[in-house]
Amino acid sequence: MINVFNSFPIIWAMTGGGPGSKTDTTTTFMYKLAFYDQNVGESGAMAVVNFALILVMVLLYLRAARWREEVR
Repeated sequence: MINVFNSFPIIWAMTGGGPGSKTDTTTTFMYKLAFYDQNVGESGAMAVVNFALILVMVLLYLRAARWREEVR
């Protein structure tokens, strides 16, 4: 799931986030906001939220992995 946040070049090269915004991820949407709509502030705020979301997912994964170790 975290790999989706790293797949910007693949999605951008294949579809550009289109048609419309059907294949947009948060990363491609932030790119469009910053460079096409010239809305750098909103794009920056989304980047912070994106980082927090990834951090929460990593922490949950680490907690689950540690729980599995304790069960064994």
